[in-house]
Amino acid sequence: MRLEGSAGQHLELHLAAYQFMGTPQEGDGFDWDANWLVIEGEAKDGSRSWAFRDPCLLTFEARELAAWLAAVAGGQTGIEAIDFTEPNLEFRRMSLPGEQPVVRVTFRLESRSPWAPSPYEDDQWDACWLEFETSAANLRVAAEELLSELERFPER
Repeated sequence: MRLEGSAGQHLELHLAAYQFMGTPQEGDGFDWDANWLVIEGEAKDGSRSWAFRDPCLLTFEARELAAWLAAVAGGQTGIEAIDFTEPNLEFRRMSLPGEQPVVRVTFRLESRSPWAPSPYEDDQWDACWLEFETSAANLRVAAEELLSELERFPER
């Protein structure tokens, strides 16, 4: 999936692999370990870019992210932000419903840029982010791309 902003910034996220290969253990209920996805990301702030690769989304979280992007594109209310079990990424709507969409993506831990201040310094946990003033169409395409990639990684 790709998000593009009006100032030359972009974010690409790709579902690369399950973190743990092999057959899930039989048991009662959802197998968390079998559903961790390795995410490859590339981000650009307009002039500088960085990449990361980390198991930071579960299969169902990737599906929830696609639904969130589509909901923001559709102007739905009550869905200000989405974050995940591993706090590497957070997506937050910065615009009001009915306005041109603005989405802020915060990068934490392994997904931060190399030049970002340490997340362990005072008030630096959310210091690395990009904002995307984009179109509803771009958000819908990003959601569709994510769902398309997710077809290779069903819940196990």
